Amino acid sequence: MVTPMNRFLIYCAGLLLLFSSSFAAEDEDRSFIAHLRPERPRLFVTPESIELIRKNARGPMAELYETMRAEAERSLHRDLQFRIYECMIPSYMLVYWVEGDDQYKEAALETLRQGIPYLKQQFEARVAVSWFSFARISLLMGYDWLYDDLTPEERITLAELFMENVHNLNHWQETGGKIHRENYYGFPHGGFYGVRNLYWYAGLCFHGEGVDDERCEEWMLRGRADHRTLAAARGRTAGDDGGMSAVSLQYVFGAYPRAEWNFIHTYKSAFGENKAGEFRYLAQLVNWLNWMSIRGPEGKLFQHGMGDVHHRDNAMSMSNLHLAQIQYFFSDRYPEVSAAAAYLREINPRKDYNGFHFEPFYAFLLDWDRLDAA
Repeated sequence: MVTPMNRFLIYCAGLLLLFSSSFAAEDEDRSFIAHLRPERPRLFVTPESIELIRKNARGPMAELYETMRAEAERSLHRDLQFRIYECMIPSYMLVYWVEGDDQYKEAALETLRQGIPYLKQQFEARVAVSWFSFARISLLMGYDWLYDDLTPEERITLAELFMENVHNLNHWQETGGKIHRENYYGFPHGGFYGVRNLYWYAGLCFHGEGVDDERCEEWMLRGRADHRTLAAARGRTAGDDGGMSAVSLQYVFGAYPRAEWNFIHTYKSAFGENKAGEFRYLAQLVNWLNWMSIRGPEGKLFQHGMGDVHHRDNAMSMSNLHLAQIQYFFSDRYPEVSAAAAYLREINPRKDYNGFHFEPFYAFLLDWDRLDAA
């Protein structure tokens, strides 16, 4: 009898052959920039995807939506630092798109208009904004999504300030300076969620604004090259068995894959192309997770407890969000992986799709009808 677990192990065995070839980068050229979507929004979201976001919020992701809505409501009375650090703009806009409540749109605009000048203030004081780049990326999301609500003068001013901040942070580091708790590390063998990955997102966001298109193109080229370097490094580490440049579940199924997911989502929204194939070691994570898992009684899952994890009971605790994205983005290319990811979602005691620093927003970008049929 072929049980679900046996079937899953067959899938995992097949992955050893599936991923035996090495990563091959395409030629680096500027031709892809000509295909950048000129209209907005184009960062994670497109005009066409907003209806999908509404559908998910009212349907399969209704419970997650209510959680995010409650968090957004509570944060309306919090200060600017909190709103930036907790990446509240995507949550505000989610509620606005679903319910049409203008107070959330106004909260997003206020956070954006005050938030980008705040970056300059913090840099001049040599005080960190956040260990993660997600806070700054969420401000870019606000600029892109609220573009039509900004005056032409505001667009130029905010774009100049943000680009100055990206340059200053990275130039400061390259010339030997450091700001305590700004993340200059993790490339290519760490998390790659610090200031260096802002090149890609700032270039995408501000190209065509007339501020400095040449620099935006250079940043897009650099950002794409950096993500390919990351893919090559993590692909070598993964080998045939999967994994990333860490051994801890908290990292591998935590913030580490967000470097790839953010790139994949934004390439798809900005250029209309699924680039998941360049990061196929993400698909191998189902094999790695299988080896990391200990199946306990009553459907409980445990881990071996390696690295920076909670050791009170070694229970495995992770949301289903990374697995859902593996299933979604690799379903056409690697159906075996998609089936294995679906099985792991099924046996995972946690059924939520939550996360931190705008991570849950990914769930509203997925076509759940297509995903569940994969």
